Amino acid sequence: MIGSYLKVYMKNNGIKQGVVSEKTGIQPHILGSMLDEQRKMEVSEYYDICAALGVSPIQIAREAGVYFVPE
Repeated sequence: MIGSYLKVYMKNNGIKQGVVSEKTGIQPHILGSMLDEQRKMEVSEYYDICAALGVSPIQIAREAGVYFVPE
């Protein structure tokens, strides 16, 4: 779920997987598997990816619909 959202976010913002892979140190094939929801994404990897994208992990989780704070 979050991987698919990150993939769309990257595409919409013109961010290449290779750039994220280089910034995070996550091998390209592993990053691709996470973005395609074929491999579980560890929390530390998620935070590294968000840092590489320059976005808040909470913002991405909210936009992806996986984080909700009741009012």
